[in-house]
Amino acid sequence: MKNVIIRTAVYTDIPQLVSLRILFLCEKYGVCTVKNNSNLQRQVEMYFQMNINNANEIVVAEIDEDIIGVFCVSYLQLLPSMNPDTEKSAYLMFEFIKPEFRMEKIREKLFEYSIKCAKKKNATVYEEEVFATEFLRYEKKGFIKSPFPLLRLLLSKKNKQNHMKIGDVNITFRKAEMGDISELIEFRVKFLAEVLGKQEILIREALSERLKVYLEDHLNDWLEVFVAEDEKKVVGVIFLIYYKKIPEIGISNGKVGLPVNFFIQPCYRKTNLSRTLFDFSVQSAFEQEVKLFEMTIPKESIHFFDKLGFEQMKEVPIQIILT
Repeated sequence: MKNVIIRTAVYTDIPQLVSLRILFLCEKYGVCTVKNNSNLQRQVEMYFQMNINNANEIVVAEIDEDIIGVFCVSYLQLLPSMNPDTEKSAYLMFEFIKPEFRMEKIREKLFEYSIKCAKKKNATVYEEEVFATEFLRYEKKGFIKSPFPLLRLLLSKKNKQNHMKIGDVNITFRKAEMGDISELIEFRVKFLAEVLGKQEILIREALSERLKVYLEDHLNDWLEVFVAEDEKKVVGVIFLIYYKKIPEIGISNGKVGLPVNFFIQPCYRKTNLSRTLFDFSVQSAFEQEVKLFEMTIPKESIHFFDKLGFEQMKEVPIQIILT
């Protein structure tokens, strides 16, 4: 076999990268389905134009100037948690190797190069999604399964409800602003304390400053927070991290929302507040042309999110800690 070059993609690679993505979609959905999505190829081209030499990473395998494989990695700066070592994620969202090269060690070469790039960008964890039957070969590389299943929800337009009534109480919904940061920190602390079973004061001391910096840097950029208020007192929050996937059938613009830190004050949980706040966040995201929500959740919460319309995926989230 001829020498394979593994390198970072450049602008002149875009036509070949688009061809590989379209070939992947044709394998997945069929040629007719792809052809019927007339704008899809242009959206894929725009994605590569925006992401080459950008914050994300596109790695290619090449033989004699012919690109035979590609890895596309998105970098997510996650909400501060108790473990700073898992807060910057390198997420392998697309990989494709031409069929005639799939029996070779092309993937291993792409993977090794991609890991090196992730470490250079100070990512602390490398993640992807695989079918359970494929996990064994990833386990040999040091990957572990996430204990949380992967859920997805395709968004659709509905009437947006900006308020609701609980008994004699009027609840209003809005997007958080910079002046809300201190309350958002409190709700992040409460959420983690409940999930982890630890005292709030310990979590607050460990996280408050990092949360403050994070929110000041990213709020209302690629992070939005939606709040429920009772007489100007925040009683519920949902955080949304936005990022872009490579355009796909059904989400041609690639815009995705990652809901995190969904927390309602205990005394409001036996109402419809959680559902209404979630619907408010969905419609707010839809107005920004976000087409898909993805999230991983504890298994005990599946029933709740199933009622919200989420579908549990067959893919298993896996990750490896980068050192």
